[in-house]
Order: sequence, then C-alpha cells, then structure tokens
Amino acid sequence: MVTAACCDSLLILLAAAGVSAAVGAVEWLRQLLLGGGILFLLWAGWMTWRAAPLVGEATAEPVSTRRQVAFTMACSLGNPHAIVDTIGVIGTSALAYQGARLVAFTAACMAVSWGWFLFLAMAGRLLSRMDLARRLLNPVSAAVMWVSAAYLAVSLFS
Repeated sequence: MVTAACCDSLLILLAAAGVSAAVGAVEWLRQLLLGGGILFLLWAGWMTWRAAPLVGEATAEPVSTRRQVAFTMACSLGNPHAIVDTIGVIGTSALAYQGARLVAFTAACMAVSWGWFLFLAMAGRLLSRMDLARRLLNPVSAAVMWVSAAYLAVSLFS
C-alpha cells in the first residue's frame, strides 16, 4: 500500500509540475500512452479473469517484501493508464493553479490518493476473509479494467 501510494504521489508531483503540458503538446506521445494504457488494461483484465479465485486458506508461499515492492512499482509506474489518468486529469486541473494554491491542490490530491490506497488495503483485508468475495473479486476487477480500457479507447479515437 505504501509503495503504491508513494508511486502515485510521484506521478501527482510530476503532473502538477507541468509534465501534462509537455505530454499534451506532443500528440504522438499522448496517443502512445493511451494505446499503451488500453493494451495494459486489456492484458491485466485477461490475467485477472483467468486467475483462479482464492478459496479457503491460501497455500502460496509468501513473497519477499523486496519482490512485492518491485512488482508494485512496476505496475504503478509502468502502467500507461495510471500515467494517462494522473497527467491527463490531475495535470490538466493543476494548470489552473499557481503558487500556494498549486501546492495546496497537489497536497490535496496526494492526501486523497493515500486515503484511497489505505481504503483499498483495508477492504482487501476484510474481503480476503470472505469466500464469496474471493470468488467475485477477480471477475469484477477484470470487468472494471475492461471498461476502463474501453473508456481510454474512446478518448484515443475521439
């Protein structure tokens, strides 16, 4: 959770610092990020859909902290959808602020992000104890990813 929130904070900082203006000015880069986001979400949705639901006690060996952090960083910083969302939404919104207001806007975005990741961690912990939730989580997560991919596709082709 901490790694994901730190990565999101980094993306928010970059967006607020003006990376969105640079990306927005380079159309092929915007299209590349959108296309990459679509492919990433389609692939992640498919892998999630195919993954067997965890039922009962998990039998997998624990993953080291280093490996979990590296995987989370790769998914967070290598996910074009996250980059497009952060730069496109937060970065574009940040253009309306300057000085102390920009700092406050950026801090508020980071606080919301940290709150969201904390909520997801707590919800995941709670849902991991419920067999029905375990069976539904993968298909629902895959569907959300595919809907997000469709949304990006509409943005790319409009």
